[in-house]
Amino acid sequence: MAASARDPLWKLLWRGTRRRCPRCGEGRLFSGWYTERERCTCCELLLDPNNESFGFFFVSTAALTGVFFFLLYLVQPRSPEVAQLWLIPVALVAYVGSMPTRKGIAIALGYWLRGAVRV
Repeated sequence: MAASARDPLWKLLWRGTRRRCPRCGEGRLFSGWYTERERCTCCELLLDPNNESFGFFFVSTAALTGVFFFLLYLVQPRSPEVAQLWLIPVALVAYVGSMPTRKGIAIALGYWLRGAVRV
């Protein structure tokens, strides 16, 4: 399914969440679990020129950290050791498990910010 240059942001973000090319929605962004492709295999879009997605990826990691601080505030564990016992494994799973999805969203945002017309 070919996309127009006027696809709405929500559609581009949905494609990024699914780890698909933001322009065509068909090509996969990754060749493995997290090995990013240089170009879309379907429409040849240069997916992340100049590693532009790194900024959003960094900010999303910081936001996820903020969520965990908020959870600590809500839960108020009995001791720091108890907090470490559940927080560290949960945070590692969340950070690592969401990496491809956050990277896909970052690539889609980068495409949208570039004007959605460059190859």
